[in-house]
Amino acid sequence: MALLMGPGVAMSQGPGSVSTYGGTLATITVAPGGTHTDVSETLYIGPGHYQVDGTWDIYSKYIAIDPTAVVTGTGTINFFNASAAGGAAGPTLIDGNDGINAIAVNMTLQNTSGMALTNTDFPADLTAAGFTNNTATSTLYIGNDLNLAVDGAHVTLGTGATGDLRFDSDATISNYSPARMIITSNSTLSHTVKDVYTGVFTFPVGIAAGDYTPAQITNTTANGMHVSIQDYAGSVSDEPAGTTGNGITRTWNIYADIVSGNSGIALQHNNSTNQSAFNDAEHFVTRNGSIPNSTGDNPSLSSWQSNTPGAGTTGDLSSTGTVTGSSLRSRTYTDFATTASATAAYYSKSSNPITPLPVALVGFAGNADKCTVTLWWETANERDLDHFAVEYGTDGKNFSVIGRVTGSNTAHGDRYTFVTQQAGSTGMYRLSIVDLDGSVTKSKVVTMSAQCEADYTSWSVYPTPAELSDEIIISINTNKNRSDLRLIVVSMLGQELVNDKLDISPGISSFALPAARWAKGSYIITLIDSKGNRVGKANRLVLK
Repeated sequence: MALLMGPGVAMSQGPGSVSTYGGTLATITVAPGGTHTDVSETLYIGPGHYQVDGTWDIYSKYIAIDPTAVVTGTGTINFFNASAAGGAAGPTLIDGNDGINAIAVNMTLQNTSGMALTNTDFPADLTAAGFTNNTATSTLYIGNDLNLAVDGAHVTLGTGATGDLRFDSDATISNYSPARMIITSNSTLSHTVKDVYTGVFTFPVGIAAGDYTPAQITNTTANGMHVSIQDYAGSVSDEPAGTTGNGITRTWNIYADIVSGNSGIALQHNNSTNQSAFNDAEHFVTRNGSIPNSTGDNPSLSSWQSNTPGAGTTGDLSSTGTVTGSSLRSRTYTDFATTASATAAYYSKSSNPITPLPVALVGFAGNADKCTVTLWWETANERDLDHFAVEYGTDGKNFSVIGRVTGSNTAHGDRYTFVTQQAGSTGMYRLSIVDLDGSVTKSKVVTMSAQCEADYTSWSVYPTPAELSDEIIISINTNKNRSDLRLIVVSMLGQELVNDKLDISPGISSFALPAARWAKGSYIITLIDSKGNRVGKANRLVLK
């Protein structure tokens, strides 16, 4: 190994100049108090052991590190702008090749143009000599402290291929701020990664220089965390965009190495990213999920959690002081996504007003047996629930009510079923969830395919029992033209109140009864054909 105690070369960088270490060549040892300097345009750090107990100053524009290289020591590696050695000004372009061993030496970024993680391949003669190219990733693995020492010392994550900035469980990052941060370039291709740890770690990320939106994750149980960030346009999650939204136009992509854990996630955003209706005094951290989302403090019909709001605090996720014009808010989570593409890997902040929904619907599905369709749904909790109205349609836009199911209104939720005959081979169903105060929320749409082997006609009456002020609906479902039907309503005293001829096309037809003119009591409703045969069973209507 080469033992170097002082400046190694003159400060002059020739175009195309190269320095190579490792493999069959000598590696580097820098003794305490010593300095080794590299000014070549390209620096290749090959296989072998590098012991840095002094200072290694690097002015190279391009750096490639073999994934098997071992770099240890009590010293410091400094990265400078190549222009200080007569080279071309710009960021330090480094390829860590997703090293097996973390670089266990303090690293200081002195380049005011920053550093970018990008592929810098070893030439063919070096790969033939045992150097390893990993073209799929340029990840840089930090084992001690990464010091962002000057303004402009940003680290840009990989954009052409995965280029994570990875910290081992003991590594740190220092002197981060809006002027010295990790840039994600509005992508989740690459992340800032902290290996499994307990305690606090700040991920000083942002989309671009100065757009500082860091996350701080406090692990009570050991876990590894991956963090990146995008704006609404770049994110694949479905934030409510637009000028009247209640959120911020930033989405953090956060996933973990372990599904279960206990971690506080604090998110800091620029107030300039607020949507027009965002309220910093009443906002919360939220995570994406399924529709509806029942994983938050309150049930939500959107894919985003509805959580308890509170005031933000001035952003202090900076090692150089608080950040004015920013807001910080946190929330504890006990389960996590483990891939960047998972729905639950997306977090944001919102101040949507919280209106408790009558029910948290956790499942809605169905099954078809010939013409018979059975729908079932399950709730996790019910609050001020009146009933479910079952709706049917064929185009996904226009729906008619075909039945009503009274809610049990139990705190722990319940299970429900509804059976109907489908008109046509394809039908679409959804639920209207009706609160006691009359407010209505809609479920997702369930599409059913049925194979009917014979003509059929079915019908129902709803609601029953009913108030005199309610609209009483007769819903008739048939798969053929029916001009031979009559609808008859008779009171319990034998008085015939309705005897109407119907002309019905295939599908669902609905008719309102003039029940507001009737007295309280019970009524028998029948549907008969032209031969006087009853269609289906008679229905009893109770008016209260």
